[in-house]
Amino acid sequence: MKGRIRWAMFTALLSVVLAVALGVAALTYSDEEKAIATPAGPIEGNYAFASTTIATTVPGANGTPSALTITGGRLSIGGDSHAFWSFEMQSAASPARTGRVSCEGTFVRETHTIRPEPRFGFSGFPPEADRREVQDQLYTMFCAVTRPGSTENVSVQQNAGLLQLSGAAGSISWRRE
Repeated sequence: MKGRIRWAMFTALLSVVLAVALGVAALTYSDEEKAIATPAGPIEGNYAFASTTIATTVPGANGTPSALTITGGRLSIGGDSHAFWSFEMQSAASPARTGRVSCEGTFVRETHTIRPEPRFGFSGFPPEADRREVQDQLYTMFCAVTRPGSTENVSVQQNAGLLQLSGAAGSISWRRE
C-alpha cells in the first residue's frame, strides 16, 4: 500500500511541477504584450463609385482623343487589408460597348494608403480603346491614381461622407453601400 501512495504522490507532484513549468514557458514565449490589436476601422467595407476628377480621355482611332465615360464602379476593402476596385467605362465613339478596368492593392492602415498591385484586369472595350497603350494609361490613372513614371501609394481619406482615393492624377470618390 505504501508503494502506491508514494507513486500517487510522486505523480501528483510531477504533474504540478510540469504544469507550472509549461505555464511559465507559455508566458515567456507569448507575444501578447507586444501584439497591438488594430480594430477594424470604418474604412473597411464596400463602396459604389460616386465621382472622379481624373480626365478620361485616351488616344482613339486615327490619333484623335476618345473620351471615356465612367458608368459605374465598386470598391471593396477587406479586414485582411486586400483592396479591389473596378470601373465600367463607355467610349464616346462606341457607347454601346462597356469596358471594365479592375484593380487590386493592399490597404496600409498605419498610413491610410493603398499600395497598388501591378496586376489589373481589362476587358470588353471597343477596338479603338483595346490597345496596350490605353490599358497602361487606364492602369496608371485609375489603379495607381498617378501619372506615368510615379510610384506613389494612393492616399485614402474620408471626406464629407465619401471615401476618397487621391493621387497625382486626381481623386476618385466612393459612397458606402
